[in-house]
Amino acid sequence: MEVILRNLVDSDRSYFFSWVKDKEVIKYSRSIFQRIKTDEEISRWFDSILKDNTSYNKAIIDKSTGILIGYAGIANLNETNLSGEYFIFIGNKAYHGKGIGTFVTKKIVEFGFSELKLNRIMLTVSEENTWAIRAYAKAGFKTEGIMRQGFCRNGSFHDKVIMSILRDEWTEMKNDVVKIRLANIEDEDKVSILISQFRMELKKLKNIEITPNIEKSKEEFKEYLEKNYPIFVAEDYYKNVLGYIVCRIEEGVVWAESLFVLEEARRQGIAYKLYEKAENVAKGFGEDMVYSFVHPNNDKIINFLAKKGYDVLNLIEIRKPFKNEMFNGKIQVGNYKYNY
Repeated sequence: MEVILRNLVDSDRSYFFSWVKDKEVIKYSRSIFQRIKTDEEISRWFDSILKDNTSYNKAIIDKSTGILIGYAGIANLNETNLSGEYFIFIGNKAYHGKGIGTFVTKKIVEFGFSELKLNRIMLTVSEENTWAIRAYAKAGFKTEGIMRQGFCRNGSFHDKVIMSILRDEWTEMKNDVVKIRLANIEDEDKVSILISQFRMELKKLKNIEITPNIEKSKEEFKEYLEKNYPIFVAEDYYKNVLGYIVCRIEEGVVWAESLFVLEEARRQGIAYKLYEKAENVAKGFGEDMVYSFVHPNNDKIINFLAKKGYDVLNLIEIRKPFKNEMFNGKIQVGNYKYNY
């Protein structure tokens, strides 16, 4: 599930009428929601946040449907201390527990540090709201204190947890976090873009210019999934897919069907991490290596593989030239020379 952020607009007002009246939805939310009950009160509150220039507010939208599901932002902006207080409210209960909180928190924090130039962003959360505490921790927030009995709902007092993240911590974390995981059908759009770019780069090695074909790349991605080929993706702090590797498995032999990393994400060790995943798949079949198809012009991947100990030429592909195909030179294998 993918969400996007945009500015709050007047037409978003109606969603809050039902949300704020739902005790389950507002249980751990902002204190003002415990006091306002009528449509008129909710409407006046909504007017105030549209006019508030001391806060940064964003609507949370389900990208696939365009539906508003909540809002988030940074309140109490302090230009002297370069600080603010993060908040998030997901009013649509159907979206609870979907991991949206972590993603939105990361995006709002990014804006706070990169655009608002803040140095510190803090938040408070009820100790009972464990899912939120986990989401904030995943986004880099650290617990720095407790407000004893600082939270009261239905006549019962609970401690409030104070959490914060500093600019230096955020900078270090976002630069270091790259996760390698198995792809699934929900990654179709992101991975298909990379497959398309990979195909374009391959053609350039053969002096052939092509335009991106996303639909064809989606078909390729689905075919890999249907054949149960493991596809590993490299994902950054914001869940952007930076690279991928497809492992083709035939009779217990693992081939690197394709390996690609975005230009701006190269030279960070991502290709090594992806290839290690492929090698682990091979180990599951009792092998200690992965086989790769490589174009002779592809110096980068040849050098990459050589550093990992792959320096044995196993097979070569021999074919007739394509119509109007141009060649860069010749390569000698044994007693024979071939165009490439």
